[in-house]
Amino acid sequence: MDLYRAAHEECSRLIPTHSFFEVRYSSIYLCGCFKTYLSDTYLRSFMDYTSKLILLPALPGDVGGPGTFSLKFSGDCESRGIKVEWGTRPTRIPDAILLISATRRLLWLSHLRQMGTTVVQRLDGYHAFRLQGSSGFSLRDSWKIPIQNRMIAFIRRSLAHSVVYQSHSARYIWSHKHGIISKDEHIIHNATDTSLFQPINEYESEPLSCRILCVEGTFPDDHGTLAMLDALCQFCVRKCATLTLVGYRTKKHDFLRRYHNVELLGPVPRSEMPAVYRKHHIYVSLERNAACPNALIEAMSSGLPVVGFRWGALPELTDFQSAVLAEVGCDPWSMDLPDIPAFLKALEDCVSRRSTLAKGARRRAVQHFNISETVDAYLRVLLPKAL
Repeated sequence: MDLYRAAHEECSRLIPTHSFFEVRYSSIYLCGCFKTYLSDTYLRSFMDYTSKLILLPALPGDVGGPGTFSLKFSGDCESRGIKVEWGTRPTRIPDAILLISATRRLLWLSHLRQMGTTVVQRLDGYHAFRLQGSSGFSLRDSWKIPIQNRMIAFIRRSLAHSVVYQSHSARYIWSHKHGIISKDEHIIHNATDTSLFQPINEYESEPLSCRILCVEGTFPDDHGTLAMLDALCQFCVRKCATLTLVGYRTKKHDFLRRYHNVELLGPVPRSEMPAVYRKHHIYVSLERNAACPNALIEAMSSGLPVVGFRWGALPELTDFQSAVLAEVGCDPWSMDLPDIPAFLKALEDCVSRRSTLAKGARRRAVQHFNISETVDAYLRVLLPKAL
């Protein structure tokens, strides 16, 4: 019992201010005193496990994307008494790691796996897809992006205990590109706080002037996206509508400034996005083959019907009561121009039925994209024995 008490006191002294790696190495001192070997499993039994610990290695960014999901997930877990830590230096050995795509610290990840931590990888779309001809594509990308994809594929096949895909579309493309894997795979869509993102008046009558919103992390500047944006602006001029673009842009988007009815906001902080959604009536999705965009779900929760193409996860995220989707008219993974006239026809249909579709969008978001139900699904994968 003296041995147990000494080990427990030593671990308790180190854990508050040091990482579990330093705790492990400090066991050499105990080994010398008691002439015995204290394994990682042995030390782990002395640590405080009154609450489970989930580690998120990637720190959330300031705007949108995976950081939005991570913050929502963390907040909901904390409300349940489950501790969530960020970064790669946890205060103790985590029970589970939720890895967003990949990490370069493969040895660190492998070590945690050997120590009994459950590794769950969360995957969105196929990262190798970049638009050639855009200013964001460079010679460096031609070798960097394939390496990133192979790293993700290696973790998916060799290090992860389970893989969570954001949509059936994401699972299909990863299985198609890197093969089917013999481990647990799950489909869990993104979600949002439907009490925060909600319409001011769900049953608002048809507006005199329609306000259209499009949100992207960074707007692509390939010829297809530029053509769609130009056609969308001309549509707004004809219909006396306004268009708001939220996200980073490049110099190729400067032509949008000549349209008086286009508002270019740039990136908007997360805290201000609910108000932005409430000021608009329709959400337009321009991203090619999106895995499960957070902005689209937030827009639906805010009562905005969706207009886009039948590519990526849009057909599985929406239905005919919440969105109007146009046929692509080409290979969605190619650089060919999509069917823009069909897209504009879908937009015009959505404008004419906006109030009905708005109710359907809000209803679908509440029923299918509630953050609490999504966290439940993740916890069943991350902590199966604790639930």
